[in-house]
Amino acid sequence: MDGQTLYQEFRDGIDSETRERDAIRRYTAPKILLISDPVPPSESLTAFQQSVLWRIVDRRYRDIRPTWVTMNVSSGEEAEKRLGAQIVDRLRDEALSIVCNWPSHRKSAAT
Repeated sequence: MDGQTLYQEFRDGIDSETRERDAIRRYTAPKILLISDPVPPSESLTAFQQSVLWRIVDRRYRDIRPTWVTMNVSSGEEAEKRLGAQIVDRLRDEALSIVCNWPSHRKSAAT
């Protein structure tokens, strides 16, 4: 799941009959959850996005269910600033962080 689609599903649920706890359960039940790019390209999360992500990550953390996250940040400090320290703390606990700092293939394709 990519982050922006995740948040969109929760926003769409506001106008539907979907209960919020059912939406959270959808993301806390799988054995492994992968979230690609949970932060917007150039800014931090909104309070709503942070609340949604916090509830999913915290529930999975307490249930000892792995959550894999890929994001474009230059450091752990930037990840904390953009996602929130509490979320990053749970994602990093007992985790393997892999830093991939090679040149972007998108930049070379655009030139």
